[in-house]
Amino acid sequence: MKKASDSTEDLSELFSFYKETVKPLYAVIQVDGSLPSEVLFEINAALDHVSRVFTGDQGADRAIDCARGHLKRSCLDIFKLAVKSAHDQYDELNHDKGLAYLDNGDFQSKMRQSWEEIKSAGIEARKCEITDGYSDTEKAPSFEKWQHVFALCEDFRL
Repeated sequence: MKKASDSTEDLSELFSFYKETVKPLYAVIQVDGSLPSEVLFEINAALDHVSRVFTGDQGADRAIDCARGHLKRSCLDIFKLAVKSAHDQYDELNHDKGLAYLDNGDFQSKMRQSWEEIKSAGIEARKCEITDGYSDTEKAPSFEKWQHVFALCEDFRL
């Protein structure tokens, strides 16, 4: 049986994940001043589970595991929204005829190559997600692959 101090450590780890992973991601995605509803729903669900630790509605271990899962899903939503945003930007740029002259004519080729890398990495992450399931740990292979896809999207956006 776990002691109360064990639950405090688990909560501390949960909030470290929130501070170090979730907050920086949603700071990027909320540049227009709002968070996408799917991200808000997951963060709200996580908070609801954390509250259950203190109201006694759910055991601490279970509540913290559920909260961690919701926070992880909020990150996965952000990763996938970044791919959508990169795709939208790619489509917009791809229709700009003036880009053919940028970077000695290499800009469009590099842009297409970057988008293909995002697509390929996204497909791999999705495949891994299917085999990995929705493990509640941020160390799951699919989570790491989606982090890589997000980084590619950020590079593309810049």
